[in-house]
Parts: sequence; C-alpha cells; structure tokens
Amino acid sequence: MLQIFSLKLTNLPPASAAAGPVEIYGFIAVRDLLDPLRNYVFNHTRSHPFVMQDPMSDPFIYLSGPKRGVYLQSRALIEYDLRIKSPASGGEEADDDSPLIDGAATLSELTWTNAVLTNRIAGDLGAAAVDMRRALFRDAVEATVDVWITKLAAGDGGGGIDLSMTGCVSNLPEDEIKLFRGVVREPCALGRFVVAARLDSYLFLQFRVAEGVVSSDEFEWFAFRAPPASRPPPPYTSNSPSRDGDRRRRRRITAAQQEDKEDFLKKKKDKEEMETQQLRERNYSTEAEIDDEEEEGVFPAEVLEGMKHGDGSIYRPDAYQMHSLYRIADTTEGCLEPMRLTHPNPDCYPCAATCRQHGGCNMLQIYSLKLVGTPSATTGGGSIQLYGFMAIRDLLDPFRNYVFNRTRDDPFIIQLDDPHSDLSIYPSGPKRGVYFNCTVLIEYDMKIIKVDGEDAQQHDLQLIDGVVTCDELTWNRGPSTYRIEGECGGYAVDFSQALIRGAVEATVEVCITRVAENNANGDAVLDLSISGVLPPRTGEIKLFRGVIDKPRALNRFVVAVGLTSELFLLFKDAASGSTGKFAFRATAHGCVSEHRNFDFATIEVNVTWSNMI
Repeated sequence: MLQIFSLKLTNLPPASAAAGPVEIYGFIAVRDLLDPLRNYVFNHTRSHPFVMQDPMSDPFIYLSGPKRGVYLQSRALIEYDLRIKSPASGGEEADDDSPLIDGAATLSELTWTNAVLTNRIAGDLGAAAVDMRRALFRDAVEATVDVWITKLAAGDGGGGIDLSMTGCVSNLPEDEIKLFRGVVREPCALGRFVVAARLDSYLFLQFRVAEGVVSSDEFEWFAFRAPPASRPPPPYTSNSPSRDGDRRRRRRITAAQQEDKEDFLKKKKDKEEMETQQLRERNYSTEAEIDDEEEEGVFPAEVLEGMKHGDGSIYRPDAYQMHSLYRIADTTEGCLEPMRLTHPNPDCYPCAATCRQHGGCNMLQIYSLKLVGTPSATTGGGSIQLYGFMAIRDLLDPFRNYVFNRTRDDPFIIQLDDPHSDLSIYPSGPKRGVYFNCTVLIEYDMKIIKVDGEDAQQHDLQLIDGVVTCDELTWNRGPSTYRIEGECGGYAVDFSQALIRGAVEATVEVCITRVAENNANGDAVLDLSISGVLPPRTGEIKLFRGVIDKPRALNRFVVAVGLTSELFLLFKDAASGSTGKFAFRATAHGCVSEHRNFDFATIEVNVTWSNMI
C-alpha cells in the first residue's frame, strides 16, 4: 500500500509568504487499479480553501484524505490541480488566482519498501513547488481512524484550541503523517482518516495544542497495534441479531468453501484418471473427439488481438497501448541475471540471518505447458516436434525472459509411443524470477515440424502465435490453467500459472553424480523427471524430463517460493518407478546444498535464495 506522509509548500516567493495567510484550493487525487477513479488526498473548493496561517513556520498542506487505502501492487497515478487564492481579487475573481501545480505523475511500485521518499512536483508559480513524502508498505492493512473531540478544557476563553493531529508507524517512527490542523471551538467529530500500517506494527496518533490560541505546548498520544498475519479474527460476543446473522453467514461461507475444495479435488482426481486412460489408448481418431475433450477448470487466455509474428503486426507501435512500455518491438533477451540479492547487504534489518527488509514480492510461477490435441493423421503417429519460443515480459526488465526456446534444428520432441508421456512441454526457463506486481505479457511463436528436408520449413504447422496478458489482480490460491487456442485445427497449448505472494527467487542447480546400472547389459541409463511442489498449493511444477546416460550437471531451474515456506523437489525414474525427494525452506538470502543417494542415482542439489527487489 501507498502511504502519503505529507504535502509541503516550498520555495514560495518571499513577497507571497510575507503577505500573510496563504489560501490554497483545488485537489490532489490518487488513481490505482483497484478502482481507477479519483481517491482524493486533498480536496478544497475556492469558497472553502485550506488556510496556511504561517507559510514560513508551518508550510504543510494538511491532508483531507484518502477515502480508502491506496493499492500499489501496480503503478498508480497521482493527479493534481492546486491554486493559490489571490487576496487582490476580494474572493470574487478566480482568474486572478495563481496556479500552483497542475498535471499528473506516476508512482511506481518498483521502489524501496518501508523507506520514506520525497518527490518534488515543480510548480507554475516561479520556483514554488510541492514536496510529497510517501512510502510503500508491503504486507500492509488499512487503518480507518475516527476521531471525536468530546470535551474542551475550561480556560480557552471561548476562542477554541489550535489543534494538530499527526500519526506515525513503528517501522518509521521519525516520519510524521500530517493528518489535521485547525481551530476547534466546541466538541465535534474531526473526521475520518485512512492510514496504511504494516501487519504486527504500531500506529501512533499524537495530538498537540499549538501556541497562540491557547498558550500551551502540551500533547497527548494514542497507540494501536495492527494484528499479525496469523492472528484469527476476534470472536463475536454480542447477542444482537445482526452480529449473530453475520456469524451464521460466515459459517455458511466457510462450509461452502470446504465443499468447493473437496469438489475440486475430486474433479482433479477424476481428470487425472481420465487423462491416464486416454494416454493408454494413445491416439485420437478424429477432430471431433478432441472437441469433445473439453476440460473443466480451463479458462481461455486473454489474447491481445491483432498481434502476430507471422505478418509482422506485433511490431507496429499502435498494436498495443503499452507497446513501448513492454518493449515488444525489441526481440533481445533480458539482461537481468538471477541471484542478484543472494548476499546480504547493509539494508538487511535487523540482521542478515533474520532479514525483514527483504520480504519478497509478488511473483509469477509457470507450473506447466501442455499440448492439447494430437491427431495422428498430421503427426505420423510417432512423435511431435515443436520449436519456437515462449517468453515473459515484466516491468522489472521488459525484455524477453524465455520460458521455452528451441530452434528448428533442435526441437522439443513429444514421443506419442512413450507410455510415460503426458504431452507436457518441459520448459527451458525462465532465466530469472518473474516480477508480478503489475501486468505481465507472455509472448509466443511456436510451430510443429510436419516434414523434413529442404524448403520444409514453409510446410510447418503454426501452433500458436501472439501475446496474452496475465493480470496481477488474481486469486492467491493454487495454479490456474489457461488455454491458448492453436491456429491449426485440433491443437491448443494449456499453461498453468500461479501468483506467489511474498515470494523469493530459488535458483536450483542439479548435478547427477552417479547413475545406477539398470539392465542386464550393465548399462547406466536413467529416464529422469524432475518436478517441484509448493505446499499447500496443489500441482507440480514441470522442470525436467530426459534420458541421463552419464553423470552430468543439468540446466539451471528458477522457481518462485513463498518466503518461509518450503520447496519440494521430486525425482523419478520412469523406467523403474523409483522416486526421491529433497526439501528446502525458503530464506531471504543465502544458499543450501544437499547430497543424497537413491536406488537409481546419486544426486546433488544446490538452491540459492534471492529477493527480486
């Protein structure tokens, strides 16, 4: 969440500052993707301006909002139009007023967390400007503060008290949130204030009476603790019908969610059994059978229309509204490497071993790619050879981050006569973790080899070609499956993905140091598959499938793992059915290695942990 601490008028011309109180009106509003309409931070009309009594000693523009918390999992926009009321106009002519700031600016979610930053909005009145102090809080909750003045102390002479109200949070105790400043003459409600506070932190509210109206420098403060993430909601104790009805509704929802979970697991098991039976039968006779294979729980992918590599339309600047932002016309691979923040740095707090500063971020995890529909008439019934690419573009580095990348000379082969084949397309990436605090694009151009020989490429089948979007505003549950419809009849590609919140990047390196002899000739051949599991989420992350005939190191795998959760790596020999398992608990920094002997091989695994930002 975004927290705006203060707005400060700076570099006001000395003549204006010495002329007396400054009256400011207009608005400042934030627009986020949770609700892109205006969320006012400051909003005063010309007839009811904000009065800055002494611009020299107290140049702060006190906030009148926001109405709700500001969602900053993706880029936000701040819109503003402030003016200074001219005393010469006598309060009648707005044309005589001076423009202070007018325009809009973006607030990026790619910023330091739990650190207050100052951004200057240059003004239209000479050197005058507005300084905005703001911070990004991760794992934050919305605190709605209602304040009532129920009694005024005797002795104010009827003139009231000049009251200021500020707030601060325990993780940034030195920075004040400017909430209210004004004269209170009678008991009243000050209003509602919305503040962002991190889970399990404290919100402090300080009330101070300024000198002048009442000669006093006293202050009082309140402290409130935000609940920790693991704390259950407090039980209802009231016997009122509304509370009881709400409690019953909550119980019904919980029971319904449990039924949905059991129904989902049953459907998943039935689906796996059905797929196993279909794989044993081995082929499809007609396209009609493929159409009848419609699966539950598979959603159509959000394809961007009119963007193809085949006709070059994807490279047109007007093909997509954020074409330049994601550098779609640039086909180079991203330069960011994994393991960038593996080693602790001076920002680690309180120490490297228990770092809270690097708390992970939202990351996208691709669980699997799967070819759907394999008519034997177009493939010859033996195998399917795929080539091309699938790459992810995120705003951490918008260049291609390849998930699958094969040339025509080195295609990925799906053996249809393999009893252990599940039609999965095992990925060759990503190169680094995928940042998912904003929309992600998946770009693809994949083909099927139809015939070999010279000039055979022109006869290849176009499997999929285009771009799909993945929205960060998604459920934080198990993987969801999306279908990209193919461009040659009977084919499609399903990809399963999940949003992992508070995730770190796990770079997995696997080395096979020994392969067991498993046949009468004493040959050492291992048909190895590797998958990952992220409890409590269901589903396996397909990492590797191939034949190992000698000790060697495998490719590097990058997986998104929730901080403090576990990554399980499952190894399986398809020929013998033997399995092995490794388990690693995620940390913010560092690396860990394990070496184990299994019946089918001796395997060494090294996992390096790193934050993305």
